Formats: sequence, structure tokens, C-alpha cells
Amino acid sequence: MAQKIGLGLIFLLFVAVIYSAIGIPIMEPDAAIYAEIAREMFANHSYEITYQGDDWLDKPHLPFWLSALAYSVFGVTLFGYKLPAILASLLGLYYTYKFALRYYDLRVALLAVGVLISAEHFLLSLNDVRAEPFLMGFMAMAFYHLIVFFEDNKPRDFWLSALGAGLMIMTKGVFVLIPLFTAIFGAILLKKQFNELLRIRWYFWILITLAFTSPVIISYYLQFDAQPLKAVDLREWGVQTEVSGIRFFFWDSQFGRFFNTGPIQGEGRFDFYFHSLLWAFWPWGLLIYFATGHYLYKLAKKQPTAEFYTLFATLPMFLVFSLSSFQLPHYLNILFPFMAIMSAAYLVRFFEWSKPLRWLHLGYFWLAAGLLLAIPLIFNNFQLSLIGYLILAGIILLFSIQFINFRHFTVWIFISVSLLVNLMINIEFYPKLLEYQTSTTAARYIENHPNLKDLPIASIGVSPRAIEFNLNRNLQPIELCQSQPILILVNESKWDDFSQVCPNNMKLAEFYDYPVTRLSPEFVKPETRNQVVDRVFLVKSQP
Repeated sequence: MAQKIGLGLIFLLFVAVIYSAIGIPIMEPDAAIYAEIAREMFANHSYEITYQGDDWLDKPHLPFWLSALAYSVFGVTLFGYKLPAILASLLGLYYTYKFALRYYDLRVALLAVGVLISAEHFLLSLNDVRAEPFLMGFMAMAFYHLIVFFEDNKPRDFWLSALGAGLMIMTKGVFVLIPLFTAIFGAILLKKQFNELLRIRWYFWILITLAFTSPVIISYYLQFDAQPLKAVDLREWGVQTEVSGIRFFFWDSQFGRFFNTGPIQGEGRFDFYFHSLLWAFWPWGLLIYFATGHYLYKLAKKQPTAEFYTLFATLPMFLVFSLSSFQLPHYLNILFPFMAIMSAAYLVRFFEWSKPLRWLHLGYFWLAAGLLLAIPLIFNNFQLSLIGYLILAGIILLFSIQFINFRHFTVWIFISVSLLVNLMINIEFYPKLLEYQTSTTAARYIENHPNLKDLPIASIGVSPRAIEFNLNRNLQPIELCQSQPILILVNESKWDDFSQVCPNNMKLAEFYDYPVTRLSPEFVKPETRNQVVDRVFLVKSQP
């Protein structure tokens, strides 16, 4: 009973982390533009992807449609924007639990959920909401039902796996099918069931998956392919006509990024994800390497284990990511359910091994203790830290009652510490950080001054994305110094040129601006922060 109460407290701590994440303002640049695109869809009653009235060819439609649908129920709010992503994440947790329970036992299933909810980038994705929470949830759903269909051949799993795969493609594109294909193909190789490749059910499954994807395909066709004379801005490729949205969806947005031939390009390094995983999957980043080695050893020695699906899903996709020319840490999130299951299974087995290998048990405990001691130093908030200590003390006490029978005590304490630290990050760190995002602070200033609310707004050298969402209106292209008063956000670097063109203006407020999703040591240190922030002025320009 005490263990159940302790696990319940950890779940409540996770709920508190989610609740605190909902109130964190939209972050520039990606989340802000996603929220704004969904707002424009909702305001225009349109299925098309546009930003400031212009066609926007980048991510597929589904996350924007879901956010726009939530706006229709909850209004254009942070809750409306983040709720669909949170629900998709919970779907991922549910299917992570179901898969682990099917192939392992209750200990591994619970621990897999614990590992996943404490993984750092999983929690960050609920603050800075992009496509990853949706993708992770749909991936876990499609993966579970596809594996069950492969083994049991039940129609229900066929349809649900195809639906999950279709939702994945409508979120990110066809590349996300790779873990599903490699998991099945790996099992076929392992079991030498090569006749499976000829079975009609797999080709029918692909057709049904494409049918579930058809809303996005049709939308791309209507917005782009059916209008060949439309001029579309394709970033590095410039403005072009005869743009095919369907081609972009199936090729340029996916393979174009991989081969660096698309309109969105980058510079990939093979080692990027090897070190990014250490912090993105923290505090389990190092552990997953040990777990992967354990699975590979079992595979090489042909020793029996509960399943190899998670290994076959993880390694090939990780290799594809590493070879890609366009790399971002949050791409790893779709592999987190598989990594969580592998880590949990490894931990459960680990504690059944000989005593000389139990150093990891103590290592987790001392690392958790070190983080606890560091909390007051990190946040400099005694009251908040004291509340955190009391919560953790309650969890430790409940687990300690049956400590002898609960072998993974310190791992659950470690999960609790990770959740607690992220709760404090949401309560204490992010609100202070976002004081340096001008599009948020300026919107708050305008909302607090009713005499400014109805004035048109323009920006010079400042990203307007979050301010459009926060004020629930577009920043229209406005001629400077026109015949009516307007509000203008002006970056300090543009001030001299602006004041020469429009000398008749009045400064209303001054803000500090920094790209908050790209932290640097100079910004984090208060003594060097002024060296890297920009000053932005909110002015009222008179005719």
C-alpha cells in the first residue's frame, strides 16, 4: 500500500509539472509560429497553412488543425495551444506502459513510464510545444498495435496501427515510418520468416495508412498543386511558382533535409546525437547506452530476451538521424518510448545481478542527493526549495516503509528528483527567462494599457510571432509615419535609421530581448548578460 501511495505521489508530481508547463508563455521562434499559424487557421476558418496571410510550406497540417480545434473550444489561450500536445504525450505514456506490460512485467511497465516522464527533453517538449509531443504519442500507438498485429493478426490492431501511422505522417512526414518498418523487418530477420514480406496484409496496411493520411495530401494539393501560378516563398530556394505541396510533403521536407537538397538546409555531424542524447534523455542518457549494449550482447549471443522490437526500432532511426544533414536534439523524442522500455528492462535486470555491479544503485542515490543539495543554489528560492524537500521526504518515507521489498527504491527517488527539479524550472526559471522575450513582455505591456489595445502594431528588427498570438491579432504591414498613430517595436540597432525617417515618435517602454531557446553561458550569468541582450523600444509613432 505504501508503495502505491508513493507512486501516486510521483504521478501527482508529474501532473504538477504539466500544470506548471501550461502557464509558460509561448517561446520564439518555432512554438510561437506554430501557435500563430493555428490561430490564423481558427480566425480565418481555413484548413490552409498560412503565416501573416502568406502560404507557409514547412510542417504538415495535423498539429495546427488540432490546436485550431482546441482554440474553438478554449479560446486562443496557452491552454488551448498546449492541451492537444499534452494529450498526445499521455497517449504515448499509455502505450509505453501497454507494450512493456505485454513483453515484460508490471515492474518494467511502471518503471518505463517513470523513465519517460522524467526524461528532460520529454518535459521540455511540454513547455516549448512543437510537433514532438504529437509525434511521440502517435509513434507509441502505431508501434504497439503494429507489433501486436504482426504477432496476433487481429483486425483491430491492423486498423489502429494504420491510424497511428497516418497521424504520424500528417504530423511530420513519411520519414517517421522508419522505426515501424525496421522493428518488423528486424523481427522477420531474427525469426527467419521471410515469407512475411510477400504477405498481402502489409501492402494493404500501407494503402490504408495512406488513406488515413489523405486529409493532408488533399490539403497540400488544394493549396499548392491546384494553383500552379501561385508564388510561394521557399526560403533558400526563393519565391517560385508551380510549387507542388505533395512533392514537398513526400520528398523535399524529408529526404531533402536528409540529403541537404531541400529548401531547409543544415550542417550535420555524425557525433551530434551521440552527445545530445546524454542531456536530452537525462538522467538516463548514459544508462541507455549500457542498455543498448546489453540488448546487442543478447542478440549477438542469440540469448533469449523478452523482445528485440525496441532495439530494432531505435538503432536504425538513430543512425539515420546521425547521417542526416539537418539535425536538432528534439528529433530524438520519437525514440524515447523505446529507450524508456529498454532502460527500464535493463534496470530491473541490473538489480538482479551480483553485488559488484551494484555501484550504479549507489550512484543514482548520490547523484539524486547532489541534485537536491544544488536546488537552493540553482534557484535561490528558499521557500520553493523547502516545499520540494518536503514533497521528496514524503515520497522517500512512503517507499522506505517497504524498502526491503522494493528493490528499485533509489531509481524512483531519482525519478522524483528529476520531476521536482523540472517543476522548479517551470515555476522559477522560465518565468524569469521569458522576461527577455520582447514579443511576450511587449504584449503584456500593451494588454495592461487599455488606451493602446486598439492601435495597429508594427515591428522593426523584432520577431512578431508571439505578440500576434498573445494579442490575438495580426501585425499588419503598415507604412511608417502614416496618417494615424501606430505602435512600433524597434530594435536598438535599427533606432537611428528609424528616428531619421519618423522623428515624431514617443518612447513608451524599453525591453531586453534575447533568443531564449538558445541559452549561452554569457546570458545565464547575470554579470555578463547585458553583453548579449538587445534593447527594444516600444514607441508610439505620430503622423
